[in-house]
Amino acid sequence: GEVAPSRRRLENSLAKALEDHDAQSVGRIYGGVRSFLQSQTMLDTFGMLGSTYGSGPLSDSPLYHSVLDFERERFASASDGKREQVRSALFRLVAAADAHACQLGPTSDFTSRWHGGLRDTMIQMNSDPEAVVHPLPFQQLRGGGSGQLAEMMKGMLDSFGAAGGNGATVQRSDTLEAVSVLKPESTFEEADSKVSRWDESLVDEAVPFGSPLSPFVLHDGEPWVHTVMSAMQSILSLGLAYVSQGDEDSSSAKLVALLDRDRATLPLRAHEEFLQDKRRRDRLKDVCRLVRAARKKGQRLSLSVNTDFAGALRALKEHHSDSWVGPNLEAVWLKMAEAKRAFAFELWLHEDPHLPAGQEATSPAAEQRAPRLIAADFGHPHTAGLAYYVTTRFFDRDFRTLQPGFILAFAEAECMRRAGLELWDLGGADKSPMMSYKPQVAIEMGRSAFLRRLRECRRRAEHSGSSPGMDEVSAALPIDQRRRLPLTDPRAAPAPGGNRIPTGMVFPDISEEELWGAVMLRAKEERLKAAEDAAKKAAKKVQKPPKAKRKAARTEEAAPTSSPAAQSSQNAQSVSPQVAADAEVSVSPQSEDDAKAKAAFQQRFMVVFKELLTKGLSRTEAAAQAVQIVACR
Repeated sequence: GEVAPSRRRLENSLAKALEDHDAQSVGRIYGGVRSFLQSQTMLDTFGMLGSTYGSGPLSDSPLYHSVLDFERERFASASDGKREQVRSALFRLVAAADAHACQLGPTSDFTSRWHGGLRDTMIQMNSDPEAVVHPLPFQQLRGGGSGQLAEMMKGMLDSFGAAGGNGATVQRSDTLEAVSVLKPESTFEEADSKVSRWDESLVDEAVPFGSPLSPFVLHDGEPWVHTVMSAMQSILSLGLAYVSQGDEDSSSAKLVALLDRDRATLPLRAHEEFLQDKRRRDRLKDVCRLVRAARKKGQRLSLSVNTDFAGALRALKEHHSDSWVGPNLEAVWLKMAEAKRAFAFELWLHEDPHLPAGQEATSPAAEQRAPRLIAADFGHPHTAGLAYYVTTRFFDRDFRTLQPGFILAFAEAECMRRAGLELWDLGGADKSPMMSYKPQVAIEMGRSAFLRRLRECRRRAEHSGSSPGMDEVSAALPIDQRRRLPLTDPRAAPAPGGNRIPTGMVFPDISEEELWGAVMLRAKEERLKAAEDAAKKAAKKVQKPPKAKRKAARTEEAAPTSSPAAQSSQNAQSVSPQVAADAEVSVSPQSEDDAKAKAAFQQRFMVVFKELLTKGLSRTEAAAQAVQIVACR
């Protein structure tokens, strides 16, 4: 049942990539092929049990032969530098796996797989120029075949309550975990311990919520929808994200939690940390320039929240026909929006700056100039309103030159900062084209770093004594008792804190002051310019001899020509070579000292300049600081 929708999405993405050369579609193709390979591995696993679902080894399938051909051509077309990068990564992987197998001991399943031919395959891919670097060995490293079967059975037993659950102690994993589940009836405390374990052991980002035979379904039926809301709230407060599966053609969808290896998150008080990266600074400058240019053309950009949630959902479908957000999740979100648990941040473009968003046009000409929704983000506040998770977003590609997605990101982040939130979370980040925007508007961090930041927010919320949105009865319950409640209990996790988020029109006319980080960036550049100007003045003083010395040098140079003999043109032309040499010698010590001082200054400057470049500073900043440092020595 899961294969047909995945196949349709893959075919649509292929068509879009071939016809429109769309980079995001290429990323979706990668994800689709990876999903098919995992599905094939599962079929092989059932085939080992005697099931008719198995269709032979994955390595013999036509699908995998196509993957091999693709990987062979891709590696052949790569640059020498990229090939060396891949081989270097393989070398490090082998060394790390050797150390890990040694630590686990010979009886470990991982050690058996590693020394049972997998290590030799990895070494061959790295050393043999004719070998193809293909995905299957990496999938086997993560627990394919019998290892995956054992892990799946262990996860199923755990989901049935045979091990763990109901407050049982969660032990650290001995090896990688490729198949894991999170039970809805698990306590918040137990789930938090599992997330800590998965932080170092989980290989795949996806964690099914519910057992394989009894998945947690998504629909807006009463009273089940309140259980769904509570489960989502717990998942987000734990540091997980989520997606829905099977929401295309069925009456209900499944909820799947995600624990990505890397997270794109913006700590809303960390301006200095954000602005250290040149790519992020350049993107923010570009967005400021585009906002100024739009205003000069008589256009106006505005930011609103939940003024047309249903309309924003329709626009999402129009711009992302293969979106994972299906009708069941949409229905749940609509009810969550009413309860201030789901929000749509809407970016509008006003061709007529005097016509407010939402006002109906009265003529065809006015209709063309009516406000247009050009981008929107959907997300949830959580952890007592200190964190916000963006589930999905879109922008109108007809206005791509205006960069509406980036403008929305910085305006939305500034709205969050003013509302008192601490973390703006964009979810998982990787190197795929459709994720490339995230490192430019947020800070990429490993999941350990993200969990530390989020848990600090959660501790602050739990010990502050106030949890916005939580009723008095729940707030009176001690923290340790709330943490022993199941994930589907609305009291288990800190309250969403949706009252912090303003609704309606937030920024009627977006300027640079309404873009997160723009004010700090401008102040930073002004300080750098002032430091650069001061450094240049100081450098001139160091390189230029004092006025008294310059005057003395000019006097010495003028002395030979001020003699009576020099007044005569004939005598000046008849100065003997010996006299000219004596005059040159009389002024050369001063000139030589100046030249040496200048050379020494330049040498010290270059040493400091190169050192600052290695620390990530731009050439302009490094030059300004290097001049200032050398001048003060």
